[in-house]
Amino acid sequence: MQWWDQERFNVRLEWGDAAVRYVAKDVECIIIVDVMSFSTCVSLAVDNGAQVYPYPWKDASAIGFANNIGARLASYDRLSDAGGFSLSPASIQKIEQGEKLVLPSPNGSAISFLARDRVAGVTVFSGCFRNLTQTAKACRNFGRILVIPCGELARWHASPGHRGTGAAAGGIIAAIGHDRCSQQAGAPRGS
Repeated sequence: MQWWDQERFNVRLEWGDAAVRYVAKDVECIIIVDVMSFSTCVSLAVDNGAQVYPYPWKDASAIGFANNIGARLASYDRLSDAGGFSLSPASIQKIEQGEKLVLPSPNGSAISFLARDRVAGVTVFSGCFRNLTQTAKACRNFGRILVIPCGELARWHASPGHRGTGAAAGGIIAAIGHDRCSQQAGAPRGS
């Protein structure tokens, strides 16, 4: 048994990309929680009827990816340039139904992309405060669930993003309502 082992539990939690690398084995559902920008942007876009494509790199390859799928590319930072889209939730509020958006970010997008590539057959969700109940309801019937809080990695222990992301992850886990949670998954929900 390794320090990260949570295999005997139905609901698991691990922070960041270590979750995909060490804890995602045999899960059916992964919930990415990055409340400061990525997950909130995804929730806003989906509520407006748009499609979001996570992309892990903020470089020229993102332009090619967006062009290949006929999507707009969000700005690489939280500033919306000339009315365009960015990692700022405020910039996503007016996205239109049917629009496709590539959203590059080093945390939520990168880990979503990694999960898709490394865990065969997994369904990946994006959860935050504004879609907490809907995310829990969509994931409740999966047998093995992994919740991955991520974001604000540079100063994550002290940042409000870390606390908010942990609180949202705990709220999702509590709303899912499974009783076989790992210790890691039980901690943020207060059990």
